[in-house]
Amino acid sequence: MEMSVPQVLELVPKRAAVRSVLKEKGNLRPPIVWAVGGGKGGVGKSFVVSNLGIFLGKQGHRTLLVDADFGGSNLHTFLGMSAPTRGLHDFFAKRSRNIGELVVPTEISGVSLLGGAQYYLEAANPKFAQKERLQQILTRADTDYVLLDLGAGTAFYILDLFLFAQEKIVVVSPEPTSVENVYQFLKSAFFRWVKREISSPQIKQWVDRAIDQRADNGIKTPVDLIQRISEMDPQLTEEVENLRRSFRVKLVVNQVRTSKDSRLLDAIVQACDKHLGLTVEPLGCVPFDDTVWKSIRSRKPFVQHYSHSASARRLEILLKKLVLPEKGKHGVA
Repeated sequence: MEMSVPQVLELVPKRAAVRSVLKEKGNLRPPIVWAVGGGKGGVGKSFVVSNLGIFLGKQGHRTLLVDADFGGSNLHTFLGMSAPTRGLHDFFAKRSRNIGELVVPTEISGVSLLGGAQYYLEAANPKFAQKERLQQILTRADTDYVLLDLGAGTAFYILDLFLFAQEKIVVVSPEPTSVENVYQFLKSAFFRWVKREISSPQIKQWVDRAIDQRADNGIKTPVDLIQRISEMDPQLTEEVENLRRSFRVKLVVNQVRTSKDSRLLDAIVQACDKHLGLTVEPLGCVPFDDTVWKSIRSRKPFVQHYSHSASARRLEILLKKLVLPEKGKHGVA
């Protein structure tokens, strides 16, 4: 039986009590990290992150939203806030080594924001050590969930943050450029993972050439890569096959206007399986909604102020699909 938002809110005191007991026993689990990417700007990644975060907060989960769109930070806008005066730009510029002091509260109880790096140009391409340290800090964050709002494109730091998350979500809009970019994003993420996990110099070279779309070595997809490896080393083939089987991503189609748009969800899932050999799970569609731009223009968090809209109800369904499996994994009440 589905629960309404008011029914869910009745569970908050119980959840708060459970968390305090866990803290006293010293066995509070690390935060669950979700990353939302997609390759193209303007598809609604920040919209999805902000509103999933708000729903998590309303359900009593402490949630940290991280604006990891370095150079194009705007997550605060979807939360009805002005741009934070401090954020990841201070961390990357080494003006603050304590990320905790850079986190700001939002108007939603339990939801906080780590702003982006919009004032620090070098943050558009953070160094490897900076990215690694950021991931380590987020892993130790005293919160239940960390939601990463990733930037557009396939830069290594974006792919690494995407791969870092336990729950990997891609957002696509019903536009040819968005669909094309999401295929490229998924291929690049998988190739990046293989390059990090497999030590063979030959395979690393093949992966580099596969990522470089101008190169023509017959390797354009994960299936091509595995076929080439099978001709060289059966043992390495099995290792890469294991990576392929464990590479699981969830897909959201945003701004759906027509029945044809909604069919795009299953079409992308099937194409990824057939042509890329990658498992993509259909998470759901979010309909186009005029109240979305109204909420942004009026600086009112969408699901906070338009909770009865079709898009808000669909986002709530997506959240339940994400949270319920996690309850089983972690034994959350």
